[in-house]
Amino acid sequence: MSNLSRVITRRAARMRHRVAGTPLEIIVTATVVHRLFLSLHQSAATLPQPLRVMRTVFWAALLVLPLTTTEAASSGGLLGWILGRPELKVVTVTDLTPEGALRPTASPTRPVYYIAASAGFRDFGAIFAGEKTIAPRQVTATMIKVLAKQGYLPADSDHPPSVILAWTWGTMNADYFSVDGTYRTQLNRYQLLRFMGGKKLGMRTQPDLFHVELAPGLTRSSPAEETLSAAASDHLFVAKVAAYDFEAARQNRIVQLWSTRISAPSRGFWLPEALPPMLVMASPFFGRETAQPVWIDASEKFRPEVILGDPRFVDYVERGESAVIDLPKPRAK
Repeated sequence: MSNLSRVITRRAARMRHRVAGTPLEIIVTATVVHRLFLSLHQSAATLPQPLRVMRTVFWAALLVLPLTTTEAASSGGLLGWILGRPELKVVTVTDLTPEGALRPTASPTRPVYYIAASAGFRDFGAIFAGEKTIAPRQVTATMIKVLAKQGYLPADSDHPPSVILAWTWGTMNADYFSVDGTYRTQLNRYQLLRFMGGKKLGMRTQPDLFHVELAPGLTRSSPAEETLSAAASDHLFVAKVAAYDFEAARQNRIVQLWSTRISAPSRGFWLPEALPPMLVMASPFFGRETAQPVWIDASEKFRPEVILGDPRFVDYVERGESAVIDLPKPRAK
């Protein structure tokens, strides 16, 4: 690879580890751009004046614009600048336990009252530097709103809690191991498949020494399996919400009622802009069993908002932060 290609690739990687394309696509794009530049550079003295001006403008825009505009950076770097911003795609899956299946489903007309614990941000996969964080209070405020819309309200003196809700959010990046750059394998593929609900599609979610993975296209699989399999090879933003029985907790017993896992491929997005829409789009499935993973697409024009028309709900939201406890982060090993 030429020096110019290396420079472009390094700058794109520094700008965003999840540029809108694979590392191979980045290299190919950089190489194509380099060849185009060389074609403009060759015999520069014989080029007409308009082409020489165009060459200068093109070179300046290539190196400066994608690296200095916030919009370009957040839309996926070089390829995002060229191809446009991708859509946010959210996959959510909910599991009910036998105990949870016996409980009535929360609704605005039959609310369920809770106390909650926030475990905050976590890196569940490979760790990359430069990730933008989202304020925990912003996540709590969003959670209180989406929960209220689904009929989950913070407990108070007049409404004792019947459930304990716990949530966390963060990244689950694909973790690749490479040998001399010639062989690359993903170390946590099954972890991503399990989180996204691959088991409900009949997909293998545990390693098997006697099972040989064939290349894509050599095995029969449904479109849903292929979509989930592709997402499991990518970097993800994730969140999880779980409900536990309050009375059992008072007796020092842990009885889980349900859990909802939410994920979205993170290429082209920052966590602060992606997480609130993820929670909004997945909230209708809180406490409701899904037969298989549910995909929800949101175009750039779709800005999910939570509108609480009932003044009682608004009041609960304003006072709801007192019902949420921030758990301390685990100590680094």
